[in-house]
Amino acid sequence: MTEAYLNRKLSRREFLGYAAKGAASLAAATTLGQLLAACAPDEPTTPVKRGYTISDVRAGFVRPDIYVTETTAAMPEIRDKKQKGVLAGILYNPAGSDIEQITAGIFEGRGYAPDVIKDASVLAMEAYKDSKNNYQHAVATVVPGLNLLFGTRVPMYLVFHESFADYVETDEEFRMHTRHELRHVEDFYSGIILGSRLITGTQPDITPEFIENIGELRAMHDTSMAMFRAFTAEGVLPVSPNVFGSEMGRYADYWKNLTTGGTATERMLADLQLAEFSDMIPEDLGISETKITFVLEGKKQSLVVKRVE
Repeated sequence: MTEAYLNRKLSRREFLGYAAKGAASLAAATTLGQLLAACAPDEPTTPVKRGYTISDVRAGFVRPDIYVTETTAAMPEIRDKKQKGVLAGILYNPAGSDIEQITAGIFEGRGYAPDVIKDASVLAMEAYKDSKNNYQHAVATVVPGLNLLFGTRVPMYLVFHESFADYVETDEEFRMHTRHELRHVEDFYSGIILGSRLITGTQPDITPEFIENIGELRAMHDTSMAMFRAFTAEGVLPVSPNVFGSEMGRYADYWKNLTTGGTATERMLADLQLAEFSDMIPEDLGISETKITFVLEGKKQSLVVKRVE
């Protein structure tokens, strides 16, 4: 099989063939192990060109599952999370029923009652389906991302949606989305420690809304500081201006969310988290601009960014 053949643009018939193959594999998956093997991105059995780009995916030159496999395998952050046992695996475009089965297996293994297992499985499946239509999670999401499991040392799966390439313009943007979700994976596994308090998903003075706000802020702080480091070192943003503006605007929104309302415990924890992130402070300049003041290597710098919704 020649490299030219392997690198060709796939025809509609071939794409349908791959889809049928995937559906047959999932239908035949009767155990959790078989299910995960069916949903996991394929590791090609024949030599293929390495170093595919997101442009190759969008042009139809490479299957999206192969791109996910190659790109994530090259990321040291992925290897680190797997070695630590925090990341259970990477899945590509599983069906909702697959998420139900994965979730049921986790809850059964932890000894939950059948009615809890059923409710949790349906809830995880619905959350996964909703994430496909949510811009913030249109590239990837964490499953089963249920508050009941937050901070209980359960490894999470990182799931990439079938349409992820429609929301990503560059390979660095793909990696940015991946790093964002990896922060959620780690927080779901370990919980969030602020001061002497461990935040989990089953505490009566901690609401799901607070966990969402603080979790998103933490993930966006990680990815944003990485962008600032690249910008400072190279003088060029590693992502498009629209993506950068959107990320900065959302960061400012989640920051604001943590400064308003909440229980007394949440306000105390929010103050601790915002103090930790004093190296990246947002300031709204009306409805269309956000000023970000950040500190790298002891040097304070500021940028005014056009918000993109």
